[in-house]
Amino acid sequence: MAQFPGITLTNAGLNMIAESQASSAALIFTSLKIGDGTLTIGEDVKVLTAIKSPKLTVPPESYTNDGGGQVRLRFAISNGSLATGFFARELGIYAKIGATGAEQLYAYTNAGNLTDYIPDKTTPIDEQIIDIYLIVGNASSVSIVRDGSIIYVSKAEFDEHKVSTTAHPEAFNEHNTNTSAHEDIREMIEKTGMPIGSIMPWLVTAVPAGWLALDTGALVSRTTYSQLWAWVQANAPLITEAEWQAQAAVQTSIGAYSSGDGATTFRLPRIVDFVCGSDSTKLPGTWRKGSITGFDSTGSSDGRVILGYGADGGGGNAELFGMDAINAANYSGVTAYGVAASLASSQTLSAFSGSTRPKSIAMLYCVKAFDAPTNQALIDITALANEVVGKVNYTDYESWGNDTNGGMKYPDGHIEQWGTTSVSAAGIAVVFSIPFPNAVNFVGANVTASISGSNDAIECISQTLTGFTAACASGTGNAKWFAKGR
Repeated sequence: MAQFPGITLTNAGLNMIAESQASSAALIFTSLKIGDGTLTIGEDVKVLTAIKSPKLTVPPESYTNDGGGQVRLRFAISNGSLATGFFARELGIYAKIGATGAEQLYAYTNAGNLTDYIPDKTTPIDEQIIDIYLIVGNASSVSIVRDGSIIYVSKAEFDEHKVSTTAHPEAFNEHNTNTSAHEDIREMIEKTGMPIGSIMPWLVTAVPAGWLALDTGALVSRTTYSQLWAWVQANAPLITEAEWQAQAAVQTSIGAYSSGDGATTFRLPRIVDFVCGSDSTKLPGTWRKGSITGFDSTGSSDGRVILGYGADGGGGNAELFGMDAINAANYSGVTAYGVAASLASSQTLSAFSGSTRPKSIAMLYCVKAFDAPTNQALIDITALANEVVGKVNYTDYESWGNDTNGGMKYPDGHIEQWGTTSVSAAGIAVVFSIPFPNAVNFVGANVTASISGSNDAIECISQTLTGFTAACASGTGNAKWFAKGR
């Protein structure tokens, strides 16, 4: 397969961009010409006005504005009219300014010896789709001259059309606002899936996809977990962060969400104790201290008795009754009795410490945060969501061109551009591939070959938002330039 380097805008192409910006005339792409010509060593592509040896002319089939001063041209290549086969070494994009403008070579690339052979029409080949991406800067408008005989749609175009949300905006809008459009899917989810906000104990070593652990009362993002946050506001106990922290200071579990920082976060409940049913007298999420209800016994002032078993006759070990030691602060007024190895003796409650607990198996309580795939062969969406919080999207960066002529736009608005140019004592006008919106902070240039009759110093003068002039003291030569601004 042919290996073409990045396509280069010619001087004529750069001038057409500038002319379109200045005159509001349309920049019209007319054709792709393919040839078998070769370049000489050191030959400057930018000064070419035509491809070397044209063999096949192809009209554009479609174009797409990709934004950021870049368009995509699509061509369908076939040999149905080709009388003589050739090696497809060079590609040239031709364009004109306005309907009556002269066709000129806009951009060019040459694969050299890394090329393919296109046979003549007696050996039919499958139609080939070629996409070429070009810089158009802020040209006032861009269009193509399309062959009216092309009345078919390529498979690539049809595939793009099928997934495009802008192909039929009226139909999409009607579908998306139709409450019954996905009734069968909605009904299936309601019957088989756990709704957002569901809380379940899990016997797991890792939190399941789509769920969040409730063991620490974590502070989470309202944006990342927007489905859960919307559900919390409509259905769950929700208190301020100060109220949540006040409960956390005296309770082992907190049965409520907090409003977090009030803008970007909210806090999950913390559930590490036993969960029980409630009634109309208790608000869901209310925390209760432990208690033990016993039987009437002499010495118990309120009918409750705590029995313990231990060598000292105290209640330090109540394993006989399936309970641990007692937290005295929770059982004011209760008389505790211990059973010694040889006799029964009354003990005060202060002899006990710890908390009551029946025999149990520890499980991790989790809340359903959002719908996520649970197939282990797929990405854990919960982990992915946590990983990308606060990171810059790749799509926030815009780049174009290549290492020779191109640029980069950063999320904060800074723009860097670079390219090559010829230089002379009279000065050569250089047009940026896209204008800087606000300011040019720096422009510099270095020679790529010695300038005849000069000390190789280059001045970048007459700087504007759209370009500058590269000049040397005398003679002529070539240079690389770099510009930065915003």
